[in-house]
Amino acid sequence: MKFLPVLFFAACALSGCASTGGGAASADIKTEIAPDAKFSAYKTYSWLTQPEGATPEGSQFIVSAIDAQLQQRGWQKAANGDIAVRVQVATANKQTLESVYSGGGSVGMMPGVGTMTTRAVAYREGSMVVDLFDTAAKRAVWRGTASGALPSSQEKTKDVVDNVIEDMFARIPTTP
Repeated sequence: MKFLPVLFFAACALSGCASTGGGAASADIKTEIAPDAKFSAYKTYSWLTQPEGATPEGSQFIVSAIDAQLQQRGWQKAANGDIAVRVQVATANKQTLESVYSGGGSVGMMPGVGTMTTRAVAYREGSMVVDLFDTAAKRAVWRGTASGALPSSQEKTKDVVDNVIEDMFARIPTTP
């Protein structure tokens, strides 16, 4: 299966760092599926490794959300599952510029002079890559990626992780 180059960033999954708005982050989610993968044949899964690059809290959020999604599909966690799960995450500090215009008004037909204030706003951005490997065939059968600004608190981060992973895993086919 042809995959995009591996992204080593984490989508909305790590620490409670500042974001541009402090609210829920939106994520850009993409998935790739091996055309011949038989998802209906998989009954068990195991973790290849714990999420790489995540904080301990972020790792817990990710593992819990993925476990919930796979168990909703009827898959059982096992020591050597039909599917092996691997997650890679990372974050980066970013900046954006925000400008605010004030004043202005007008005198007759002439525009007034206003002021513009520009400030740099720091935020954290993350990406996450989730790979599912068919352990018998020893090949990747599915990849989900997500990237976006991280929310400003741990509680919001958990909600974002849950929503992103739910959206991502909804894209796994339910029929062969």
